Amino acid sequence: MINMSAVNAALKTLLDAALTGYDIQRAPYTNMDADRCPWVGIYRGPAKYAPRTLGSNLSGKKWKANNTVRLQVQSASGLSGQQAEERLELYLSEIMTAILADPTIGGTVSTIVDYDVEYSFNSDASETLY
Repeated sequence: MINMSAVNAALKTLLDAALTGYDIQRAPYTNMDADRCPWVGIYRGPAKYAPRTLGSNLSGKKWKANNTVRLQVQSASGLSGQQAEERLELYLSEIMTAILADPTIGGTVSTIVDYDVEYSFNSDASETLY
């Protein structure tokens, strides 16, 4: 089994070293303070374990693990939604560049197999914040 706490800790260390000015947290409540942006929350996601070969036992490396790490990335702007969106794309680019520079996440996993990006939007009305 993969120790996801160790993976998330290594990911935080990797991002802290590569990114300047980001507020990066492990397993926090969702950020509600725009002044903390760019903000990144690191969370564990689903874990799926399957045998690599038929008849595998529980010992050794006969199991394949597909574990998911979820990052929540936030941007904010007091000027416009467009600026907040453009900042978010910059943050995503910087974060993925940092992660893909070490696809073993500090040796805690064999390699990153794939990643998905899902966008969401805070639709609460605000006259001063996007």
